[in-house]
Amino acid sequence: TFIENANLMIEKIKEKSSETKIILVSIYPIKKGTNINKFTQDKINKYNFLILEMANKHGLKYLDVQEVLKGEDGYGKEEYFVDDNFHLTFLGHNKVKEYIKTHAIEEE
Repeated sequence: TFIENANLMIEKIKEKSSETKIILVSIYPIKKGTNINKFTQDKINKYNFLILEMANKHGLKYLDVQEVLKGEDGYGKEEYFVDDNFHLTFLGHNKVKEYIKTHAIEEE
C-alpha cells in the first residue's frame, strides 16, 4: 500500500508540475534491539529496496542516507541516536546533512 500510494503521488506531482525535482530518501536505520511498532531493521531494509526500485522506475534520484548512519552490523550506530533509539542526535543529523550536501547537490 505504501509503495502504491507513493507511486501515485509521484505520478500526480509529475503530471501537475513536470519541472519539480523529486528526490527519494531512504528510511533511517534503527539501533540494534529496537522494535518500533514491529518496524524492524529487516523491514526497513526491504522498504528501502522498494523505494530504490521506485526511484529507478520514475527516473528519480535516490539518497541512501542510511549508509552513513549504519555500523558494520547493519544497524544504526549508537552515537547517532538518542535514547529512544529512533531519533537522531546532533552528530547523526550532521552526518545526514553532509551526505545530502555531497550526494544531492549537482554542480552546474
